[in-house]
Amino acid sequence: MSSYDDYLKSYKIFEEQTKKKIQKNQALESLQVTQQFKQNEWEKEEMERRLKELQEIKSMKSQANFLDKESERMRFSQSGFPRELENQAYNLRKKAEELQDYNNQQADIRKKSFLDKQREELDKVLKQYED
Repeated sequence: MSSYDDYLKSYKIFEEQTKKKIQKNQALESLQVTQQFKQNEWEKEEMERRLKELQEIKSMKSQANFLDKESERMRFSQSGFPRELENQAYNLRKKAEELQDYNNQQADIRKKSFLDKQREELDKVLKQYED
């Protein structure tokens, strides 16, 4: 009878381990679907944010181009202060570049933060089902 008891004991252990593995796999699959959904939403929001930022920068650059054309026009008509407009255009372009750099840094920070949160969620699920 002892070998039968050993068999039952090992079978129950096997059954328990199998059940745990199935639960772990189901939890991981569920998490994967949830994270994919969250990632899609995040990417959509991020693209909208980046588009808005790029439009703002494009507007600044367009204003700078306009100022350049105005300064050029003033130079030919010899009226006004073209140098002042050139300086404004230069400063506007510089601000646009700085804003673009800042926006890129912020986007990198947001992405890292988002990925860190997803990694934490995964670690929590994996920790629940550690052997």
